[in-house]
Amino acid sequence: ELALLRFYGPDLADELLLKLTHLFSDLRRLVDDGLLSYPYSTRELVNIVKHLQKYPEDGLVTTIENVFSFDGYDAQLLQHLTQVFHRHGLPVGGNRVFVNMSTVYPFGKREECDTWTLGSGSMKIESKFHPIDKKGSWFFSDEILRRPEALSSRRASRIKKFSEEVYQWE
Repeated sequence: ELALLRFYGPDLADELLLKLTHLFSDLRRLVDDGLLSYPYSTRELVNIVKHLQKYPEDGLVTTIENVFSFDGYDAQLLQHLTQVFHRHGLPVGGNRVFVNMSTVYPFGKREECDTWTLGSGSMKIESKFHPIDKKGSWFFSDEILRRPEALSSRRASRIKKFSEEVYQWE
């Protein structure tokens, strides 16, 4: 299996490939023990390696979260998976307190594009400009970090809907 992974991920470190091999071996053992019903196969493992080879900036944790995101519907399954991931040093399912932001693209000049009428009268919609000066990674404020319940309300957005949004907090 390791030789197969080296073929699909020639630029990936052997240590990483070995870690993934052991991870999937443990997942298969849970199937044999009757704790998991889905037999995680070499196909999923190869897909993770191919993704990491093509998109190394995504990182292992994000890639694994994407592969296993649908398994989050079953709380008991998610608990078993999280235990296996943590045993292998992967913080999947844990709370991470950062948000990756995309490239900043400037908006063009604002202009009024429409006027709405209510009944027979005309009503203009007032628009206001509120600049956002934040660039780079967003970190939670000290106030939020002092309130653990604020961070514990994190929900994986991709479990509920198809979206580029990864997490949301209530």
